[in-house]
Amino acid sequence: FWLKHFFLCAGFVVSLLMGSFTLVSFLWFVTMVNGANWAVIMCGSKLFFNYRHQANVCRAYHQLKSNGVPEENIILLSADDAANDEVRNPFPGKLFNVPGPDGVDVRAGCKPTYSGETATMNNFLRVLRGDAGVAGPVLQSTSSDQVFVYYVDHGGPGILGGPGGAGYLHAEALHRALHEANSRGLYRDLLFYVDACFSASVFEGFNIAPRIKVVVSANATQEAHGTYCPTDDVVNNFSIGACLSDDFSAAWFADAEQANFKTDTVDAQVARVTARVTRSHVQTFGDVRVGTAVLASFFGAGGSPHLLSSQTPATAVSVASSDVPVYVAKHAMILAPTAERRNVAEADLAAIVAERERVDAMFVQIAAVAVGASLATQALAATARQSTLANSTCHALVVADTARLCGSWSDYSLRYSSLLANLCDLRAAEAISRSIAMVCVEPAAIV
Repeated sequence: FWLKHFFLCAGFVVSLLMGSFTLVSFLWFVTMVNGANWAVIMCGSKLFFNYRHQANVCRAYHQLKSNGVPEENIILLSADDAANDEVRNPFPGKLFNVPGPDGVDVRAGCKPTYSGETATMNNFLRVLRGDAGVAGPVLQSTSSDQVFVYYVDHGGPGILGGPGGAGYLHAEALHRALHEANSRGLYRDLLFYVDACFSASVFEGFNIAPRIKVVVSANATQEAHGTYCPTDDVVNNFSIGACLSDDFSAAWFADAEQANFKTDTVDAQVARVTARVTRSHVQTFGDVRVGTAVLASFFGAGGSPHLLSSQTPATAVSVASSDVPVYVAKHAMILAPTAERRNVAEADLAAIVAERERVDAMFVQIAAVAVGASLATQALAATARQSTLANSTCHALVVADTARLCGSWSDYSLRYSSLLANLCDLRAAEAISRSIAMVCVEPAAIV
């Protein structure tokens, strides 16, 4: 470590003496003394309807690796099941992130560190904390290193979705992990990109650990959007039958493949991405100093970009995240090449609608039991306006009880996290939990 810094400093001094000092050389010097690059990439979803998330993380993996971040320093967690859905995926084993006649399979060479049942939110937290003894790689970075974290999936007020298990990660647990990473000296600076609905609510009002800058795709009351959705999902003359990316991630990828990593700062990239994303409001949180670092500090300074941006169309069909499954299933019915595929799409749509009706009814009943019909109506109406968590401790408890008593949180049910936040403003956590138990465990006890 010290030998590396000695030679870097010596080279910098020589450049000054020889009169070859420039802004570029200064920024390069600052980047190099920041230490090694590490990255944690988390796909919080599974199943073919979330194709775009798994394609996004593979593209991020390639961009980081091709730009010089060591493969052994990239920790990727992804269920990695969408590609192998032979019933729905027209290109089994492959994933595409942008449409076009010469599609690039981003899954080729994409190597999840944790996949299938091991790609859990618990393992994500263990990786961030650098927990020793985990059956898999974790951050082994130091206080001289730069860490980039990328999370993509669904979200709800105060929570992020996760594959398997309880189906979610609460903001409180995430912030505890980040503070622990800081106390263990696992980074000098940490840059965190979050592409999820309501993602600002996971950071607004929370004490963010030092030297961390967070960039989120949507404010606390907004959904994120999938993009390159049918009918703009055509690759190699075939409709994929899914959205291929998300507005925020697609904007970031396109920018990253054209940026100068040695001179462009994080703030400059965020400004350009913010201008590209028009269906939600990109927001930032945390330490403003991190934004002044050049992109190479987090994304690597060497290698060649994994170019796909030349294929990116000027316009694309984008769909609100919660509407994607229904939208995709309906288009699959229309575009089905065979009767068998149409039957699958019809069954998918029926199952999606039935599950949503069940979830809607369950949470309406939980609210009514907890606070009565009149206040329940008000609490439900206020969910669209819910932003920060006034009582995050109560919220964390009742969110956990919902998963324990009613079943895992799903891509759709995450939205009702805001209802629980509203109920926490009206009742104690214990009373809300009793209502949850009555609805999900003892419905016969409801009068």
